[in-house]
Amino acid sequence: MEEDKIINALHKKITLELAKRRKEVVMAAFNRLGVTVSEQVKQFYFNFSGPLGKKMLGGDRLLDIVADNPNIESLTKICREQFGFPDHYLTITDCNDVGEVTVLDTLSNKLYTVCLECGEDDDLLKGKLKPQWQNFNDFLIYFFDIH
Repeated sequence: MEEDKIINALHKKITLELAKRRKEVVMAAFNRLGVTVSEQVKQFYFNFSGPLGKKMLGGDRLLDIVADNPNIESLTKICREQFGFPDHYLTITDCNDVGEVTVLDTLSNKLYTVCLECGEDDDLLKGKLKPQWQNFNDFLIYFFDIH
C-alpha cells in the first residue's frame, strides 16, 4: 500500500513537471512560427502530444507541434516556402493519401482542407476555398468522432 502512495505522488509530480515543460515548448514553437493562436488551440497542445490519428489507414494524422517528424512547425515552414502560405496559417495535419492537409487560419480560427496536389492552395490563398470547420473545437469533434 505504501508503494501505491509513492507511485501516485511521483505520478502527480512528474505529470505537473511534464505539463509545465510541455507548455513552454508549445509556446516557444508558436512564437518561432510567429502566430498567436486561440485558447482552444493552446489548451489542446498543452494537454496532448501527437501525432494522433489514422495515418496507417491512409487518413489524416493530427501532428504534434514539435515532436515527431513531420510536425506542425516543420510542415508549416514547408508550406510557407513551397506554396506561399502566409504566416497566420498553420498546417496541422500530415498530407493524407490524396494529398490533403488541414490548415488552421490563426486569425479567424477557421480550418480548411486543402488538396495540395489539386491546386487548392491557390484557392485558399485567393480566399476562394470555403472553411471545413468554423473553429478548432468543431475540427476536434469531427477528427476524434466525439458525439
